[in-house]
Amino acid sequence: MQGPFFTDTAPVLSMNLESAEMVKHGINAFLSTSIVFTNQIADLCEMRGARISDVVRGMKSDPRIGEKAYLSPGIGFSGGTLGRDLKALDEINRKEQGAGCLFRPDTRANSERKFTILSRLTRILGTLKDRQIGLLGVTYKPGTSNPAKKPPLEIAELMIAKARASRFSIRRPIIAELGKAPPFRVAAGIPDAAGSADILVLPRNGRSSGNSTGPRFREK
Repeated sequence: MQGPFFTDTAPVLSMNLESAEMVKHGINAFLSTSIVFTNQIADLCEMRGARISDVVRGMKSDPRIGEKAYLSPGIGFSGGTLGRDLKALDEINRKEQGAGCLFRPDTRANSERKFTILSRLTRILGTLKDRQIGLLGVTYKPGTSNPAKKPPLEIAELMIAKARASRFSIRRPIIAELGKAPPFRVAAGIPDAAGSADILVLPRNGRSSGNSTGPRFREK
């Protein structure tokens, strides 16, 4: 039973249960904090005329950070793992009356990220009223149909609440996972969602949403 868990590249570390649990919490909290940090750097880049892609490339060139660093700007982390472990550390910190001050603000900053996206869309379009918005890439990760706890759907719901006359087109694969009638039009595919859209929103860099249709959009 142990064979598959031991490889030539994966280190085997011995530690007590408490340390192993903290390793798991620490890794995911570090990754989530990296996402929050990169989003805030991206906001400053936009204000100052810098390119976040160049900034991230430059930061990763420092060997203390490295090419595998979790420096991907976007709409914030989603799914249950990163946020759950960040909250777990916050609960431990409060229970033990620790001095940790990062865990709760990171969670709040990530939760508020959707309002930043809403502000940007409003700035681009002038108003969300009577606008047709195509929303792509709303699943947890490429190749899945699971939108559970996804910020893209939260953004759609927020925009609907702020501008009731807005119309949304969202790709069909995610609908089976919603478990309820969606408050938006379900598009048959990317061309359908993009056909009459005033703007397309791609909340993440998804293989299934971007690569196959980018040239066609540029031609339009």
